[in-house]
Amino acid sequence: MELEEGQEWGTTRVCPTTFEPIFETGKTEWQVHLRAGRAIEKLIALREGKYLIVSHGNILNAAPHVILGLLPMGRSAPVEMALGTGCYAKLRYCLETGSWSLLQFNCDG
Repeated sequence: MELEEGQEWGTTRVCPTTFEPIFETGKTEWQVHLRAGRAIEKLIALREGKYLIVSHGNILNAAPHVILGLLPMGRSAPVEMALGTGCYAKLRYCLETGSWSLLQFNCDG
């Protein structure tokens, strides 16, 4: 998809539901959410340590939603939380309590 097509697609199309591809050949929000959940599940299964997770923006933005229990809601989500380009989030998982802490979000270095 060319830049002009993408811009037109975003302004002329009704916002997709969580079950429609975000772009014509892309993943749905639910698919991205589930993929992020599987990645987090694998991460938790690793031994205790510090890990740097690198991925595409959709997965990196879906991961905090999964951790905080926020389900995909389409483009009218009540909570808007997205990492900016080149930014990162710092989270901590406590194995003993099974709880997450969001320590930093949208840090740019």
